[in-house]
Amino acid sequence: MAVESSLVAGEEGEEEVNDDQISLLPDPILTMILSLIPVIEAARTSVLSKKWRYLWTSIPHLDYFNLFDTFFPIGGFPTQVGEKCISVFYRIFARRQAHINSCDLPIFDDCPVDFYNFFPLLHKLGIQRLLLSHFGTDPKTLSSLFLCNSLEKLSILHFTIGLPSQFNQLTNLQALELTFVRITSTQLEMLVSGCPNLENLTINHCLDLSDLRIHAPNLLLLDIFVEEVERFRFSLIKAPRLKHVVLGYQLDKHDLYDFSEEEDEEDENEIDEVDNLIKLLMNLDHLESFSFRCCPHLFKFKSIMHLPDSLPIGCQLVHLKKLFMELNFDDATMVSPLLFLLRSCPILEQLSLKHECSEIGFPIETNYLEKQRPPKCLTNHLMTIRIENIHLSNKNVIEFVKFLLINAHVLIRMRLLYWKSPRDQSEEDIVVNELLLFEKASQNALLEIKPGGRYEC
Repeated sequence: MAVESSLVAGEEGEEEVNDDQISLLPDPILTMILSLIPVIEAARTSVLSKKWRYLWTSIPHLDYFNLFDTFFPIGGFPTQVGEKCISVFYRIFARRQAHINSCDLPIFDDCPVDFYNFFPLLHKLGIQRLLLSHFGTDPKTLSSLFLCNSLEKLSILHFTIGLPSQFNQLTNLQALELTFVRITSTQLEMLVSGCPNLENLTINHCLDLSDLRIHAPNLLLLDIFVEEVERFRFSLIKAPRLKHVVLGYQLDKHDLYDFSEEEDEEDENEIDEVDNLIKLLMNLDHLESFSFRCCPHLFKFKSIMHLPDSLPIGCQLVHLKKLFMELNFDDATMVSPLLFLLRSCPILEQLSLKHECSEIGFPIETNYLEKQRPPKCLTNHLMTIRIENIHLSNKNVIEFVKFLLINAHVLIRMRLLYWKSPRDQSEEDIVVNELLLFEKASQNALLEIKPGGRYEC
């Protein structure tokens, strides 16, 4: 193995190679050059000259995906090959002469790493940013990792988390990303509470969560993506500095709700997402931006019928200036929450909407928008609107655009990005002219209508 040969050569000595011109460069420049090439190639530079022998051990970023890609064929590899690679892997760390700024590390079922001894080594080397990804069918349990107090950013993919009994705090951790991770609500609460300087938290497809309880005094960004199989309640979010929330849902079509009017039986343990959303927002009156990806059948129509006009006075999003929402304009169970949000953001300045073609939970009724109370933000604050991924032949989209234009008194610019359809070009031209001539509440508002690609919905 070439990398192993290079490492051994550094110990046993080899015929000296005359320094070339590159070797005359200062060490910081050489280290920067080495940091731009894969770890495996950087290790091979140890045979170039005496000066280069251990220089590669000082590169600040270690990306082991390249190393493992070189030796591991798709579909697995013989056990002896895995053991050989792990041997090389440990030698690389054993020869470190400088702290590690960041490390991207894949873990495979057939290539076991002794976490009990490895993570203390990372801690000793002052690891600051770590990306840890598991590939295989048997996710490993991480425990001793959470004793590495030098960590500033931690990203974990496909692992099970079990905090050690001696876990106290990760005082330097500022960003935590959990993707396809198994972690209980209690463990997550303990982990986040033990990171007093945490600013960014991402929870993506995490299993075993039932209640989201967060105590994070310095949290600025919360990014959550939820699937049907792991939906959870927002029981408590205590984050007084939280400014930005990204919330997305994706439901499996096999797990969709039954919207039959004859369906009277209710599961008392079933999560009502309308109530869940309201509970979340009522704790976030200090938000400045909110991004919400809605999806078909997220909200039951019965729940939407009881959706309040807005959040209660005193609990409204009085600092929210930016709102993004992904929805289907043909679905009342998505448009109603949008209007609810708009009425709950009295000083909203920027609105971005993206139309998504999907199954319709409940169709929009005729003259639906004519019955709606205009949100206060349209009258005094909303200045820019962007609506993308639309089709100009969609009447519900056009009616919503007109609803905004006729009520947005301080609007400066509205941009509409639509999918071109060769078959409907004449109809599209008619709609464009109609909108350009439409009487707007803000006479000076600039209306931009531009194609964004070919329509495929």
